[in-house]
Amino acid sequence: AFDSAESFDFVTFRPENASLCVLLETPEISDNISSPLYIKQHQSCCIDSAQQIDAFKVMAEKLPIVSETTELTSDVVSQIFQKSDVSPGVHVTILDVGIAFGRNAVSIIQRLHDDHGCAHFRVFGIDPDMSSLNLSSLALKELAYKKQGALTIDFVPICSILENVDAATWQSVLDSSANDFKLIHSAFTLHHIDFARRQACFDMFATFKPTGIVICEPNVDHQNRLFNKRLDSAMGMFSVLYSLIAEMRDQVSHDEADALIELFFKRELEDIISKPEALRSEMHSPYASWNIFA
Repeated sequence: AFDSAESFDFVTFRPENASLCVLLETPEISDNISSPLYIKQHQSCCIDSAQQIDAFKVMAEKLPIVSETTELTSDVVSQIFQKSDVSPGVHVTILDVGIAFGRNAVSIIQRLHDDHGCAHFRVFGIDPDMSSLNLSSLALKELAYKKQGALTIDFVPICSILENVDAATWQSVLDSSANDFKLIHSAFTLHHIDFARRQACFDMFATFKPTGIVICEPNVDHQNRLFNKRLDSAMGMFSVLYSLIAEMRDQVSHDEADALIELFFKRELEDIISKPEALRSEMHSPYASWNIFA
């Protein structure tokens, strides 16, 4: 179950130890943050292999606690648009951080087109893996083709982690979306940035001046310096995920289940409980820490 999104507050899946939260913020964010644009090198960047990306695709499509966020995210975005003072004909710009293979971007565009008649979209897809960006491009082209000219989608791939996007590229993002309905979306990506570096990314978001922000992240604490607390949090999350996989044996093949555990969750668990802090990339944090513009 999840709470109503109508209040533009946190929407949280339960159980608590493996929840996924969606955070919404409204236009006032640009007035509340004045820090300059700051981009810092991220030494602990983890770029997934093709196998890990395939495993993530299985998870996104078949693991309910992840796959259901796609529809939920689209519901929330539709509500943001409805509550904003814009016309249905407005151009929509989406900044998708960690776009992967474009699943959520396609769903968001589909919902805004169906619910509000939006027909012109520009998607800036940020991802460090070029093959993922190519898959996103293909998915968005297929959606436009299915609509038979009823909508246009301009996709701009940015092959980088967020922190390494250069100033010139970021300025081109700002210049090309000045008068649009602007949305920032990121699913299961921002936790790869350690807490000390996140403010730089939040400052970037502020310069974009979005109408709304939707972030999907696990609501757990894997940045706690106390090992026993971090271990307890990890065991709570992964025990739920492993149980879900076990219950899905009729929906996923043996190879797919093994890939989820061996190539994805096992790697994450090892990162959380055994890697030195300077080398970690799985730094999930409680949902309150994502209330970045409060």
